[in-house]
Amino acid sequence: MSRVAVIFLLVSLVYCNRTMATDAPAALFSKAGAAYKAQSFEEAAKLYESLIAANKRNADVYYNLANCYYKLNLLGKSIVNYERALALAPDDEDVIHNLKLAQLKTIDRVQSVPQMGFVTKWKNFLHLQSAGSWSIIALAFLWLSLVCTALYLFIFSTKKPKAIGYSSLFLSFTFLLLAVARNQEQQNTNQAVLIAENSSIKSAPDDNANNLFVIHEGLKIQLLDQVGPWYKIRLADGKVGWLQKEAFERI
Repeated sequence: MSRVAVIFLLVSLVYCNRTMATDAPAALFSKAGAAYKAQSFEEAAKLYESLIAANKRNADVYYNLANCYYKLNLLGKSIVNYERALALAPDDEDVIHNLKLAQLKTIDRVQSVPQMGFVTKWKNFLHLQSAGSWSIIALAFLWLSLVCTALYLFIFSTKKPKAIGYSSLFLSFTFLLLAVARNQEQQNTNQAVLIAENSSIKSAPDDNANNLFVIHEGLKIQLLDQVGPWYKIRLADGKVGWLQKEAFERI
C-alpha cells in the first residue's frame, strides 16, 4: 500500500471517529425527546442522565431532564435540574417559568434574610449572563480593541481609534473577570436542593442528636461544612442544622 493511501486511510478513520462522536450525543438527545413525547418519562430521564454522565451537559439537557422528573412527580430532582439549567441559561424564560411552577408545589415557605443592597445588586448583575456569555462579550471587545489599534497604526493618525481601542481592551478585561467569577460560582456552588421527601435537621452530625426542625422535598439549602456523611446546612431564613448527604443534590 502506498504512503498516500495509508495517509488517506488514517485521515478517514479520524474523520469517521469524530463524526461518530458528534452524532452519538445528538442521536441520544433525539431518542430522549422521542421517549418524552411518547410519555415514557422514566426512559427519557435515563437517556438524559446518560448524556450528562458522558459530560454532554448544557441547559437544554438539564431542562428536559427536569421536565421528565416533574412528570414523574420527583419534585426535588426536577427543581435541582431546573436550577442547573438556569445557571447555564439565566435568561431562558421557559426555564424560569417551569422552575417557578415546580417551586409552587413545595411544602416549605421560607422567608429569605435580607442581604445588603450592594451584595444583592452584584449577584443580580453577575447572573444576567452565564460564564460563556460573559466570555463571548469579552472576546467581542477584545476584537474591537485590535481593530481600533490596527486602524490607528495603519490608516488613521487621530487619537480617536486609539482611545476606543484602549477602552475596549479595558472592557474586555472587565467582562473576562465577570466570566471567571460566574464560572467559579457555577463550578463551586454550595447550593443544593432536598430530594428526600422530608428530612429531620439535627443539632449535630449524629443520628442521636436532637431534631431541630423538618424540611421537605424541593427546598433549596446552602451547604456550610462537612463532617463525614453529614453536612451543615443553612436555610434562607438563617436556620442552621445538620443533614446527611443522600438527602440532597448539589446544584
